Amino acid sequence: MSTLRHSMLVILFSLLMGGGYLLVKGLDSWVTLLWVLAGLYGGILLLWADEAIAYPKYQVMDGEHIGLVSRSTLFLLSFIPLAIFMLTSSGSLLGMGLILGIGLSLSLEMLTLRRNPTDFRVRFLQQLKREISHQEVQFVALGFSLFVGVLAVLVVL
Repeated sequence: MSTLRHSMLVILFSLLMGGGYLLVKGLDSWVTLLWVLAGLYGGILLLWADEAIAYPKYQVMDGEHIGLVSRSTLFLLSFIPLAIFMLTSSGSLLGMGLILGIGLSLSLEMLTLRRNPTDFRVRFLQQLKREISHQEVQFVALGFSLFVGVLAVLVVL
């Protein structure tokens, strides 16, 4: 996905979520919204930094190629319970935004790559030993995106 398109979708998501948040919580809650949005952009920045800065340093260890850690199967599986915990139990607005930012970035990448199972597998499911079908890729991408959408609704409510 192009950087401009990704940025535009993030801004659109921020505006929709921010507008919904202010509509539900009232205009006097704009300071709390700023914390959530700071976390959202922090999560996006965290994934960008992992790919642009950290990945070149750890991509080859002991002569073995290592995939991007923040796009690994284990990371995706651990993200789900962590996101549920963060939104239901932590009470941290910055943390909620961070989870939404990470989820939004991953979701946009998954939706972009869902039409090509090979690229999707290399990017997100490199630890799996079996080939995955086009339907399985669609299920993972759309299911994860739906999960992130539900998280956003929970933050707004």
